[in-house]
Amino acid sequence: MKRLVLVEDAPWRAKEILMKLKQEGVEIEKILFFTTEENVPEIFEELNSQLEEALGIQIDRIGTGTLDFYNKLDLYYEKDDIFIIIDLNLDDANTFEERINVKYANSKPNSGRGKIWFYTTGGKDLKSMLVQNFKDQLIDVISFLNNQLSWDTEKILKIARGE
Repeated sequence: MKRLVLVEDAPWRAKEILMKLKQEGVEIEKILFFTTEENVPEIFEELNSQLEEALGIQIDRIGTGTLDFYNKLDLYYEKDDIFIIIDLNLDDANTFEERINVKYANSKPNSGRGKIWFYTTGGKDLKSMLVQNFKDQLIDVISFLNNQLSWDTEKILKIARGE
């Protein structure tokens, strides 16, 4: 089964779904905490620590610098048994194409198809842009209640199984 790498600016919002995926046999390889902050607020550090403890993994920080973002993601992208799920809403780029994660996916052959998937809680406009640009690379957000994401678990399990 393929292992999951998550890129998220608030990874604690995925705690419940990650725990569920882990129970279903999906190994969480790495969580990359995307932040533009030099000094991460203490509450975010605490929430990340709680997530690390719950999942038994280490969360690494990933920044806005293109070189840092690309280098850290490439460590996982190049492994055959890894799939990457990225929150679309990471940075404050002016256009869809300027987002660091979109540029990263577009820098890969076939826009990272088969390796990179996106999700968004950003509404119909952003989802529509994802469908247009990364049609087969979209993970639906089923709900976002009590500050917790819920993804299409079946789709993620199929990706992890290589189906």
